[in-house]
Amino acid sequence: MDAKEHKIQQIFTEKRKYLIPAYQRPYSWNTENASELLQDITDAIDNKLKEYFIGSVIVIGKGDEIYEVVDGQQRLTTITIILSVIRDLIGSDGIVNDLPGTVDKSGIQQDLQNRVLPTHPYTGKREEPRLAVRKQDQIVFLEHILLGKKVEKKDSFTDSQLNLVNNRQAIVDFFQGFTTRKLAEYANFMLEHIYLVFVNTGNFDSAFRLFNVLNARGLPLSNGDLIKNQLFAIASDDKNQQEMIEQRWNQLEDITGLTGLDDFLSHHRTALKGNNAQNSLQKEFEAILKSYAQPVSDFCMELVESAQNYSKIKNYVNKEYKDFWGIADRKYLQSLFNVSNDEWIPPLLAFLNKPVDGVSQEAFLTLLEKITYQNWIRRLGKSKRNTVYYNLISQIIQGTTAKDIFATFTSFANNDDFKSLIASDAYGTPYAKAVLLRIETELQDNSVEKVFHGTVSVEHVLPQTMTDEYWKLRFSAESHGRLVHKLGNLALLSGSKNSAAQNYSLPKKQEIYSKRNNNVSFDLTKEICNAHEWTEEVIEQRQQKLTEICINTWSISEDDNIALAA
Repeated sequence: MDAKEHKIQQIFTEKRKYLIPAYQRPYSWNTENASELLQDITDAIDNKLKEYFIGSVIVIGKGDEIYEVVDGQQRLTTITIILSVIRDLIGSDGIVNDLPGTVDKSGIQQDLQNRVLPTHPYTGKREEPRLAVRKQDQIVFLEHILLGKKVEKKDSFTDSQLNLVNNRQAIVDFFQGFTTRKLAEYANFMLEHIYLVFVNTGNFDSAFRLFNVLNARGLPLSNGDLIKNQLFAIASDDKNQQEMIEQRWNQLEDITGLTGLDDFLSHHRTALKGNNAQNSLQKEFEAILKSYAQPVSDFCMELVESAQNYSKIKNYVNKEYKDFWGIADRKYLQSLFNVSNDEWIPPLLAFLNKPVDGVSQEAFLTLLEKITYQNWIRRLGKSKRNTVYYNLISQIIQGTTAKDIFATFTSFANNDDFKSLIASDAYGTPYAKAVLLRIETELQDNSVEKVFHGTVSVEHVLPQTMTDEYWKLRFSAESHGRLVHKLGNLALLSGSKNSAAQNYSLPKKQEIYSKRNNNVSFDLTKEICNAHEWTEEVIEQRQQKLTEICINTWSISEDDNIALAA
């Protein structure tokens, strides 16, 4: 292993080329990371520092000045973007040219060009870039970074590709107002005064150990990075397997997105194991990999298939899944995503990964929503809530029947406890809004699909403080305390809570509610707007109606067993 201090001009020079290997994470720096680096360099310039260190770069020397980047991809890529932008701006007619007469801006441009995308001195043809990014990002990197081509559409870009083009634009914006001379001074400082510790390791094993120890600038390795590294370590001597891992992992990142990968891996682990994590996600998967006869091919294939099912759950409203989920399925999923936790995802993922004979998606989703809401409304702790999910996952993994699935749901349900709690005070509970939204969808015809977007608030009709005569004439202190927080007295409104309207009379509230309900139409709120009076009797009747809807929606009965086995 050889470690030396290198200036940036020594990194991007001569015939050196840097390759981003398949086991590396995608380009993950966002505009905040890029802006932070730019500002740090600016501060160093302002403070007239002679040497400014920005960390280390760990590589594996491949001979002929070719290096495989083990750690430092984020910095090398961002520095390449900065140098490319300065090259483009210095050549732009819109920049004030205040360079001394002895300095030729075309010479600066050519020097920067050779540091990022060399050209042959005699033919003018482009040679290979100094930095070769991951295969799936190469076209975007070449066209929009190294060649400075304008981005027309980003719709098909992956997260890493968006980071590339968004960071380029952020860097362009940072340099707005710079003159040619100031740009040249900035580039010169980067090349002459910024240092990296250049660590050249001799082999993959040494590099792999370092990669797992060291972090990039403020961006620690994710669980996804570490699990992918485990796979590459297994396949360190097999190029075909390495290519398979790269292909499968690229699929995985495209399906989940970079920011969603770790969440998926956590849910997938639970869907495989059906228990609480006993260790870090990396250690958990290390044990899981040992259970596969062909850990690379079998595990990677299952992982991608599971990610596709996970995407169906997370993106259930997308048109591409319209034929996969029915209207009723989407109603249940919308309701489940309103729950304050996502513990219900692993059992559903396990079911989609390994369907149970004779059990339809709709039947399973129906019961999953029922038990999830019952346990949420019953205010069970996380451990008790998860027990039913873990039991379901274990049954699915081992192979089960519709009868056993139903028995598991019923054994963890408590209809009586649930009925009692849903009839009690609802305002201020974590589930109040979700319950009202679910009632709203239950009021619709089965052919109608109602999706709610934006901010939704829950408000009292009978206010918490009776200052208006309208309320004082209709409610005693006893009836007010008994009814004010019940479901029957609550309204759904689009937008944030309107504190100014809290204590108004019913006619004034109806006027406000009608205007607010034009944005998002709630049938429950229309009922309030159309009410002639708001009295004890009205609230009690509405309370009975809404609680009955909840009981019919979330009670588990023998009818569910019949539907499950149908």
